[in-house]
Amino acid sequence: MLLQQVNASAGKCYRLYTAFNYKNDLEESTVPEVQRTNLASVVLALKSLGIHDLISFDFMDPPPAEALVKALELLFGLGALNKVGELTKAGRRMAEFPLDPMLSKMIVVSDKYKCSDEMLSIAAMLSVGGSVFYRPKDKQVHADNARMNFHAGNVTELKPEWLIELAPHYYQLKDVEDDASKKMPKGAGKAAAI
Repeated sequence: MLLQQVNASAGKCYRLYTAFNYKNDLEESTVPEVQRTNLASVVLALKSLGIHDLISFDFMDPPPAEALVKALELLFGLGALNKVGELTKAGRRMAEFPLDPMLSKMIVVSDKYKCSDEMLSIAAMLSVGGSVFYRPKDKQVHADNARMNFHAGNVTELKPEWLIELAPHYYQLKDVEDDASKKMPKGAGKAAAI
């Protein structure tokens, strides 16, 4: 394993919490994501790879058994698993989508009802995670008017030029949100030694 030494020099450290909170309230390390999130996508992916015994699977940080059971129940309810816990035909199709199983089920079933275009649009909107409306500070009035027109149904078509203009702003904001949502565990970094 290759370790890299970080050279630090004298400077200032600004924290967003008090020294008391740092010493008493912060956890020693963050809880691994696999232990605090919905595991339905993970279980579906593992089942599609042929891994059937999830309880004895060698997770780096094993999730609670209850979380695995809830994921299996959800997948069974969606029709992705049969009574024995094996993938169904619909489950195999659902595993092909890099989406939450509920969204992938919606897309798989949409073919039967001949509404795939609409379901793809809905799935895209739901998978964004935050607001899809961009409101730049220098064009707030224009953005608010565009949003009111959207809600009133006055939008006739989406133009590719709009997507080209808005996509960089969306991904820039998404990067800021992602960085802000990551918690640094207590004791990490050079500032912890101070």
